[in-house]
Amino acid sequence: MSTRGRGGGRGRGGGAYAPRGGGVNAPSLAAQMRQVNRLSEPDEMSVIRRFRDTGCVTVRSIYGPTGLLRREVAFPREGIPGDILARYPGTENPQYIDLVDAEHLKVLRETELSRERAIARLPVRLPEKAGTNWADLSAEDRRVLLLSNKDFQSFRARGGDPPAETASSAAPQAGPSGPA
Repeated sequence: MSTRGRGGGRGRGGGAYAPRGGGVNAPSLAAQMRQVNRLSEPDEMSVIRRFRDTGCVTVRSIYGPTGLLRREVAFPREGIPGDILARYPGTENPQYIDLVDAEHLKVLRETELSRERAIARLPVRLPEKAGTNWADLSAEDRRVLLLSNKDFQSFRARGGDPPAETASSAAPQAGPSGPA
């Protein structure tokens, strides 16, 4: 029996009585199993998950003797803008498009959703301009509408001063640009 007590060992770890398997900060077993399932599933599933909110229907991977040649994502034809659709001849529905165009479509949809959220905030944040179109709003009005709720509350608490991050990045620095 050791004269040093139950700790065993000399280091910070506590010897043989240290918890194994990650301890207190380890993710739950269910979370670990979800991660294992995600890692063992086909790559197409992660692509479908990535474009699910954009309206993705299915994914097609084309393999050759050297491996993956191309991966395409299918969307309903009516959901694809004309400039992207013009690059793909044919009338199949759903239309398969390359991953690059799918990323572009995802960015367009996210921009459209943020604009819709901003327009929905218009009566609350700028009641005097409640019936105004997005194109008729000034750049400052658009910036106020696109602020997150947290930043907007800070904006109002300071009496309408723009947040420090957007003010410093949006306004050019005045003054001499070189040594005098």
